[in-house]
Amino acid sequence: MKITTLTAVIIGCSCISPIVIAELKTDRAVINADETISASANFSVAESGDLYVATKINGQLIFFANGGKEFTPKTIPFIRDGNYSGKVPLFNLSAQGVPAGRYPLYQVVTKPNSDPLDTKNWTGKLNSINFMINLPISESGDLDEDGFAENDANHDGFYDDDKNQDGFYDDDRDKDGYRDGDLNRDGELNDDEEAEDNTTPKTPEDKEDTEPKEADDKDDDTPSSTDPSILQGQGFYNTCADSACHGADPKANQNRILLGKDPAVILKAIAANTGGMEILKNTIQADSAEKVSVYLKSL
Repeated sequence: MKITTLTAVIIGCSCISPIVIAELKTDRAVINADETISASANFSVAESGDLYVATKINGQLIFFANGGKEFTPKTIPFIRDGNYSGKVPLFNLSAQGVPAGRYPLYQVVTKPNSDPLDTKNWTGKLNSINFMINLPISESGDLDEDGFAENDANHDGFYDDDKNQDGFYDDDRDKDGYRDGDLNRDGELNDDEEAEDNTTPKTPEDKEDTEPKEADDKDDDTPSSTDPSILQGQGFYNTCADSACHGADPKANQNRILLGKDPAVILKAIAANTGGMEILKNTIQADSAEKVSVYLKSL
């Protein structure tokens, strides 16, 4: 079975239940071509319902369906109307031929025959781990080759300082897999960079962004930097904008996110399920869409 194979699930924003009854586990999150990719769902309390496992490829949700026998964009469960307790193996696949990259894996249990994209149907929390496959050691951060990055204390495949769980260090602004202070890309901060402020521009583009701008550089409707709606809108964006859809930095305008400066565009895209955005219908409504648009206008 191929994984392009490691393509399991993003099922929306990480809006979670306080009840933790399951978690994803793997023996190795950093994997080379001659190794296998495996994961299991571990239930500390018996649970029943539809078990979903999935990922996202090129912005498209792909589900492990029918026990992992097929991969499909359709919302088909991994196990339908099952009972779960203890360790439930999900897959054990070869990493050979898998393109180098980061592959987040998501799992959730829902009420039988309900929509997994609606968080109200979840019986527990959305669980996630992250695989880094066929990456150089200096990029994966697994310096001792034990299957986990040195900066991954809980062995969930995400760096400890990857707060938005996009698979990259928080201080890796260009998403090249290396910290901004790792100038020679050896996996460690350069001695002369450790004391530097992480906001120091590293590229001409960064420098340009930090230079003073004339008062008329922005549109007249650009909100004041003191507007509290900016931070609120940024919070909504960071919480619910999957990095594979619109990216951690909306200024890159990935998938035309800057059209969201008009809140009506956001709401229309959600209503039309553009790019799977219907998942946000219970999270982003009129007020929150307005705040996201204020944040985008402030950039």
